[in-house]
Amino acid sequence: MSINQIKFSVSTDALQAHETDCLVIGVCEGKLSNEALELDKALNGKLQKLLDNGDLSGKAGTLLPLLDLEGIAANRLLIVGFGKEEKLTL
Repeated sequence: MSINQIKFSVSTDALQAHETDCLVIGVCEGKLSNEALELDKALNGKLQKLLDNGDLSGKAGTLLPLLDLEGIAANRLLIVGFGKEEKLTL
C-alpha cells in the first residue's frame, strides 16, 4: 500500500515564477487578493474574468483548480475561498 505525501514549502519567489506542482492562493468574496492580482497580471486578466463571470466566488471553503495556465511556472493553481474579508482572522 502506498501513501501519498504532500510536501509544503514557503518561498519568496515571485508567484508567477515559482516552479511547483501546485501553487495555492486564497481570495476573499468578491475581490482578488494582492497575491491574486499579481498572478492576474501574469495571466492577462484571467482571474478577474473568472471573478466577473461568477466562476470564482471566494466563498469560504470553495476550491477552484486551474490547470495549464500560460504565464505562470506552476503546473496547477488552486484558489481557496476565504469567505468575507471582514470575518477573516489569521
